[in-house]
Amino acid sequence: MAYYVFRINYDDWYKQVRQEIIHGRLRQGWGAVGMSLDQSFENFRDAWRNVWNDYVTDDATIRRKYNNLKIMQNMKEGDTIIVPKLNLDDEKKYRSFTILDVEGNYYFEPMKVGDAGETDFGHVIPVRKVCSCCYDSIKNVNAKTISAKFNAY
Repeated sequence: MAYYVFRINYDDWYKQVRQEIIHGRLRQGWGAVGMSLDQSFENFRDAWRNVWNDYVTDDATIRRKYNNLKIMQNMKEGDTIIVPKLNLDDEKKYRSFTILDVEGNYYFEPMKVGDAGETDFGHVIPVRKVCSCCYDSIKNVNAKTISAKFNAY
């Protein structure tokens, strides 16, 4: 069994990505059409630049994103993922984290994210909620221990 800390988008698509987790799909961005991890870095980079019309971002930055995402392909059923700043019981509790169990293998399925047919968040891990906890829960010593290990944002 492996453990992962998995940060998600907390901006424009937070509610949609949170709903996906509630429905058993943990999604990560940098995943528009053509950006599957089942291809070479060069193909991923070219798709990145085509999708976002981004010919400025250097190869090293895109490679870091690609390498971080590739970790998702190592996640296996029974692994545990901790998602900071997410509460599946109450979307307004930002000083929380959620613990998820991995229930399947990585797959690629871009999600519609705009009115013009744009896609993103195509990197998916099937998950099941274990629990959501407030960082400073007086009742839960494990919550305090886990949240104390998070790096500052």
